[in-house]
This record gives sequence, C-alpha cells and structure tokens, in this order.
Amino acid sequence: VDHVRPFAGGVRFIASDLIVTVSPRGGLVGVPIDRFTVSVTHEGGETRTSVACEPRSLAIGKDGVNWVACGNAIIRVDENGRLRRFALPAAQSEPTALTVGSDGAIWFAEPTHSTIGVLKSDGSIREYRI
Repeated sequence: VDHVRPFAGGVRFIASDLIVTVSPRGGLVGVPIDRFTVSVTHEGGETRTSVACEPRSLAIGKDGVNWVACGNAIIRVDENGRLRRFALPAAQSEPTALTVGSDGAIWFAEPTHSTIGVLKSDGSIREYRI
C-alpha cells in the first residue's frame, strides 16, 4: 500500500495492481491498473511478467479521476480502469509528487531534471527549471 490520499470522506491508495477507494462506511472498490505490466511468453510456453512502469504518486482530480506518475508519463485512470497516457517531453523524467492545482491542472516534480511541470486540461505540458 502506498500513496494514501483523502477522497470524498474516504481514502484512495495504490495497492499492488489496484487503485483502491475505501468509503466512509468501510466498503472497498478497486480499479485495476494491471495494464502497467507486460506479459511475455517465451519458447516452451513459459510466461514472464515484467513491470512496464511502477505506478507512484497518486493524485485525485477535482472530478474524482485518478492521476498516477508512471515511468516517463502522467497517466489518467478513470473509474473503469481506462488509461490515457501523457508522455513527458524530457527523457527519463521519472515524475513524482503529483498534486492538483486550483484550476484542475496536474502539477508534478521531475527530480532527475530539477524541474517542476504542469499538465494542463488541454493535454499540454509545461516544465519549469528550478
């Protein structure tokens, strides 16, 4: 369990391959994020699963949609588990510390580049050196 965030009287967190919402009454709902992993079948039928990127830094948008930093992208995960990936312009950015701005934009840190970035509602990304 990681990245616990308050949401609508409950909490959300990343747990292995789910984004889990715990309601105020104690009910659990999980949105699968297993599409972040890749399965490869080798000769002889052996299947190996590798992590394409490890989800980190959960933020919850004003509309209740989940935002996750993963690899070199910010990923929008809706309540049905559908993903929309926003690739960052700088290679190996490894975004973290997602937060939602007052206008609904997603702000993040890119510590490997000493940069703060923002993903705006129109899908554009702007980065600021610090």
